[in-house]
Amino acid sequence: MRALHNVSFALRLALGFGLIALVATAMGLAGVVLTGQSAELTRRVIEEDFQKVRLANAVAEAAQENMQIVAEVILSDDPTFVDRAAARLETNRQRNVESLKRLDALMAGQPADRVRRYEEVKARRKAFIDGRNAVLEPARTARFEEARVRYQDDLLPAVAAYREALAAFR
Repeated sequence: MRALHNVSFALRLALGFGLIALVATAMGLAGVVLTGQSAELTRRVIEEDFQKVRLANAVAEAAQENMQIVAEVILSDDPTFVDRAAARLETNRQRNVESLKRLDALMAGQPADRVRRYEEVKARRKAFIDGRNAVLEPARTARFEEARVRYQDDLLPAVAAYREALAAFR
């Protein structure tokens, strides 16, 4: 401290301003780095996370539409209606396959918890499809009462679990 008293006032003033300039430069660099990190986070949210939610919503909408189609089948009491409904179900299946392929690609490198939730969605989707097929099978042979029971006992719980998995994933 005594050494600083032996230095001229002009030099002390210059050292003070130099220190302020150094601190300001460090703060500016930190701001640039943080802005870059913020831009990367924003890009990821817009390009990846929003895309995942949009695709998950498309899958959920298709599942809802599939439930409506199956309900129409079991209410129709017309075995020929099953074939017409199957074409609509196939269209939804193809859309879902495309959405799931894109989701698969977006899930690469994601945290383990997020991947686990996505795997749960896929498992619940399979159970939903199995339940839907279990309803359609007796309807094809005009066993509509059996189809209604399977709808109530098997398909409704499967779709509820599927929706829960989708909600947890989103």
